[in-house]
Amino acid sequence: MLYQKKGDTVLDSGKVFTVGGEVFANHACDYEGLFGTVTEIRTGPDQCAEQGAPDICCAFQPPESRAMVEDIQERLSARFRYPKQLEDLGLDCVILAPSMLEPLPERMPAEDGRLLSLTCFYDSDCGCNAQTLALSNDMGLVLRKMREDLDTYEIPVVLSHVERLIDGYRFSYEAKDAGVESLYLSYTISGVPVFLQQPAGHA
Repeated sequence: MLYQKKGDTVLDSGKVFTVGGEVFANHACDYEGLFGTVTEIRTGPDQCAEQGAPDICCAFQPPESRAMVEDIQERLSARFRYPKQLEDLGLDCVILAPSMLEPLPERMPAEDGRLLSLTCFYDSDCGCNAQTLALSNDMGLVLRKMREDLDTYEIPVVLSHVERLIDGYRFSYEAKDAGVESLYLSYTISGVPVFLQQPAGHA
């Protein structure tokens, strides 16, 4: 069966694909990193690929950065064992399996709640890095995780500043030894919205 009308939906493996809806190409395909639009969905005898899952026909937005262009060209050239340029890829008509795509909802649903997020910002050889250390609904647990992380540093640090945020805190630390000037270490506890997977639509 062919689904071509805008708004037509097909359910596969818990994912709802909508004609006219947005999708993201995930790590399971050579088009990884591209966003696009579903133009057509084919099932049953109308499928091109010999597989049980539907064909999801997509029109992808061409990558704009040189790095992304070269990355996609390299992957597709390796796949076809022939040098491929961006104009050869036919991004306006790509057929992929549902497992290779992540459908985006038309709009964000209402929040299902909020959790506290603990993020550490620190110096590295590449500049300032950030790492999320924990998610919890309990401030005490998040604070305990921060204290435990502080114990992993070889350079002794002391708390230099605490800033109250709307739903959390920002903690700034400096080296206990005044002779160490380059250390940057900060923890931010803030509330983040939680969005649970919505019930799947009809197949």
